[in-house]
Amino acid sequence: MVWLAVFSIFGALSAGASANLDDVSLGFSGCVKLGHWVPIRFSPKLAIDSDSYAITILDGDQSPVTYSGPLNDQGTGYVRFGKKFGDVRFEFLNDGEVKSTCRLKDVNTTNLSFENSTALLTVVLSQRDEMLSKLKSVIAAEAAGDETLTVKVSAASLLPHDAIGWRSVNRLIISPASVADLNDADPRLIEALVDWVKSGGDLILLGDPQQIELFQPGGNLASLIPGQIHQISQMKTSRDLERFVGTSRKQLIGRDDAPMPMLLIAPDGNSTIVAAAGKAPILVRSPKGFGRLSFCAINLEDDRLVQWPSHLGLIEKVIAANDQLTNQSARADPKRSTAGLAHSGYTDLLGQLRVPLDDFSTVRFLPFTLIAVLITLYILCVVVGDYFFLKNVLRKMELTWITFPLLVLLFCGLAWGISKTTRPSQLQVNQMEILDFGLSDGASQGTAWVNLYAPRGEKVDIDLASKTSFGLDIGQQIVSWQGLPGDGLGGMANEVSTGFKRLGYRQTLSHAPGGGMNVSLEQLPLQVASTKPLLIEYEISSPKNFSSQLSIKRDRLQGTFKNPLNVPVYNGKIFFGDYVYLLKKPLLPDVVTLIESAAQEKTLRSYLNRRAAKGGQGNDAGRSQNRPWDPHEKSLTRIADVMMFYQAAGGQGYTGLSNGYHRAIDFSRLLRLGQAVLVGQTETGSQIRVNGQEVSDHYDSNITMVRMVLPVTNN
Repeated sequence: MVWLAVFSIFGALSAGASANLDDVSLGFSGCVKLGHWVPIRFSPKLAIDSDSYAITILDGDQSPVTYSGPLNDQGTGYVRFGKKFGDVRFEFLNDGEVKSTCRLKDVNTTNLSFENSTALLTVVLSQRDEMLSKLKSVIAAEAAGDETLTVKVSAASLLPHDAIGWRSVNRLIISPASVADLNDADPRLIEALVDWVKSGGDLILLGDPQQIELFQPGGNLASLIPGQIHQISQMKTSRDLERFVGTSRKQLIGRDDAPMPMLLIAPDGNSTIVAAAGKAPILVRSPKGFGRLSFCAINLEDDRLVQWPSHLGLIEKVIAANDQLTNQSARADPKRSTAGLAHSGYTDLLGQLRVPLDDFSTVRFLPFTLIAVLITLYILCVVVGDYFFLKNVLRKMELTWITFPLLVLLFCGLAWGISKTTRPSQLQVNQMEILDFGLSDGASQGTAWVNLYAPRGEKVDIDLASKTSFGLDIGQQIVSWQGLPGDGLGGMANEVSTGFKRLGYRQTLSHAPGGGMNVSLEQLPLQVASTKPLLIEYEISSPKNFSSQLSIKRDRLQGTFKNPLNVPVYNGKIFFGDYVYLLKKPLLPDVVTLIESAAQEKTLRSYLNRRAAKGGQGNDAGRSQNRPWDPHEKSLTRIADVMMFYQAAGGQGYTGLSNGYHRAIDFSRLLRLGQAVLVGQTETGSQIRVNGQEVSDHYDSNITMVRMVLPVTNN
């Protein structure tokens, strides 16, 4: 099997026979990113006569979680691994009745590759190993220290048909020239890829003039192209291509060489032509939802191109993430490194986001000094005070049978009273969420980070209310645990087991009415006086009443727009190109805003890096400098700003932290594609429900960030 025969160990069936777990394949080519949804595929022999599955593994806190859901016609289900170790239990069911079970004693086998949750995963749909080798080297060089993972899949039939199975993938490269079954690809696969791109995926499609029917209207790949293709063109000279690659080496097409066929694309209105041969586009990029589509009109696996000395440079240009990088975007500071942040206990911005989410104003922590004083006082009262009191005051030592229990009860009551006064009596919720709306194409999604504080032990079901506080419908929900990236204490990559036995819970997958998957969280155990972090990703209906007449004039944004929500948007700012436009007043519903008079303009660098004057005299007079990133920053809105435009802020070179776990949250790529992004806050957004009941009065903090991708006309 191409994904990978994951396990080479035998498990016992409930019927008493044995099942060869070589019939299980996991992830993409056997690679699994911790903390992300991945596909798991069973052979018909293993899942015979079964219509559903249940898999029990460990989450990021080492609690056993059982994932259950329907098996599709591929025999595929979906799970999230939180640890590299632990037992795995498989169950196969039919109409709710268990047909067979098997158990793997330790998931960490040599046949399975667990990867860090922050790794940049690129899936290449191709059969040529040479192409994969070149892509690996280019991607590793482009990542500049980021951990990368590039894997090959040789057939479209081996790819998952549900968008949830693509959530661990950051980039997909499709090379139809060496894939035989794209003509027969299941339409559900194409729909899943479109949904994945809209949610932030990066898809690069390579052309193949010999299979033009794949790309033309009605073809399987037509919906993945930023434009339309009707015919084949001929590249008679390679001068423009060589200029694009930046090479003065051997010409690709000499005077006596035959022209090279290429697909002739008519780009859509939002597209950017990155390279062209004359008037025929070679490389076109376009935003789609919150992701990016790229189309290369020539076949990069053509033998002439493969033998061209500048082939590697061409691949680098085609798959580049930053080819439209703006001139003044914040650059990485080479002096900045992660070494100075090791004491903070996290390596990803998600870890920093969790710190303020774990801070509840209603929970007061006792200083260690007070605890030490109380313990010392208790020992002195029991050992010394009780003795002298009985000997010198009461003069009856036998009364210690009364005084000693009274002292114990007194200090127990004191401890209980302190506990009651320093902790709330009911469940508390901290929530930070980002709502994204693509106003030009109707894409919309929500991401919520939720921390629960439980004063007492209990089991709860968690989901979202069906509407936001301002009336937009919430559709498909994926409610799940939240893992901590890295190998530090509590991190998913940490391979040290605590040895504690924890209570289990369930994650149930089901088909959503409008397509996609719902994932529910049931019987989640909350420990006494502890917090539990959750991650909720959901679909949300798009606002209908929007109006935008924005355009470009001398690289500046001008025109009008209207807040489409029925609630005010506060602290508004519009990101576009090299600039940020800070709005002076809240955006009220149905009020048209003229950007020229309503906004203060700043450069992207000065805003994201909080650039300010150095002060002083001499050489420093009149100069400015970036404000260094504070690894102890606790402002949720400040952390969110950098997560939302991470690369534009300078990336790891500025923060010293990765943003790999939530890479799709970064909208820097949309700025590079000429999009305007309005960012602001509303008072509240979604609300969680506990055991089916709304808990709005249990919120300690609830911050809702809103991003709207606004259409811009290029004059």
